[in-house]
Amino acid sequence: MAMRRASGLVGSPRVRAFAAGVLGFLAYGTWGWWVNAEFGQMVGVRAGLVQGSYSFLLTFTSTLLMEWLFERMRGYPWPVVSTTALTSLMLFLVAYGVQFAVGTPEVLLTILPGFLIGSCYTAVYVVALAKLSL
Repeated sequence: MAMRRASGLVGSPRVRAFAAGVLGFLAYGTWGWWVNAEFGQMVGVRAGLVQGSYSFLLTFTSTLLMEWLFERMRGYPWPVVSTTALTSLMLFLVAYGVQFAVGTPEVLLTILPGFLIGSCYTAVYVVALAKLSL
C-alpha cells in the first residue's frame, strides 16, 4: 500500500516539479550563500535565500512546462527534441528579456552559463520523461 502510494506521488508531474525546485533551491541557494558569506553571514544568507528562491521558482515552472509540453508533443515526431528545444528557447527568451530590460551590458555572456546548465537539465529531464512513458 505504501509503495503504491509512493509510486503514485513520483508519477505526479507536480511532485516531480516540486522536488526539482527544492533541489534547485538547495544547490543555487548554497552557492549564493557560499560566494557571498565573506561579506558577512547575513549578506550570505540573504543572497542564498534570494538565489535559492529564484532557482526554485524557475526550476519548478520550467519543469511543469516540460511536463505539459511533452504530454502534448507525444503525438508528433520527435517529442523529446521538440520539448527540449521549445523549453530551452523559452528559458533563453525569459533570461534574455529580463537582462535586456534591466540594461545589462553583456546580456549573452551573463545568461550563457545558466542557459547551458538549464538546457542540459531540460534534455536529461525530457529523456527521463520519455523513458517513464514507455
